[in-house]
Amino acid sequence: IERRSFTGKERNLFSTTRHFLGRQRYFLARLGIDRENNRTCAINCFREALDLDESYEGIDKNGKLGFSHAWIARCHMLNRDMTQTQNAIALAGDYFRRQMELTPKREGYLAHQHLLEGERDIYKGLTQSAREHYMEAVRIRYDVEPYPKGLADACLGVARTYWWRNPILFTKYMRLALQAQPYVAIRGFLIGG
Repeated sequence: IERRSFTGKERNLFSTTRHFLGRQRYFLARLGIDRENNRTCAINCFREALDLDESYEGIDKNGKLGFSHAWIARCHMLNRDMTQTQNAIALAGDYFRRQMELTPKREGYLAHQHLLEGERDIYKGLTQSAREHYMEAVRIRYDVEPYPKGLADACLGVARTYWWRNPILFTKYMRLALQAQPYVAIRGFLIGG
């Protein structure tokens, strides 16, 4: 496909399909299915989406770029490459901050940044720091910019920090996650986020 001939809408649609294909390849890698090949393909899909989104002119451009960098960070977490993970998280954060400057009432970008940093801290074994990030995401998604899926993801993250450490709090946050979005149990524990 000759991408130079895309209209703006076609470029946006193709970018979105590449992004979501990347997410599916990530989930396959997370499940351990042809892990390295799927992880590499996922990163390539996100990079292709980034390339297409550079010329996107919508008001949510920075958000789109930030989300692709966030998923690249998750791909690097699978290999526990914390240097690449941190670089991608920093890029995602930069784009999310730019997006919030353009759309100040959309604090969900900040919530997503906290989810990402919490996930990174889980991988690094920093349970308390992860919990703090997840709790801030819960606060934003509950009090500031309600979004059931985002609230469920944040509650699931908090629950993960209590896994095997405090069954009562694990159960409390798992219940809150399920109330916000019932499918989160499958998504969070079987395919990992």
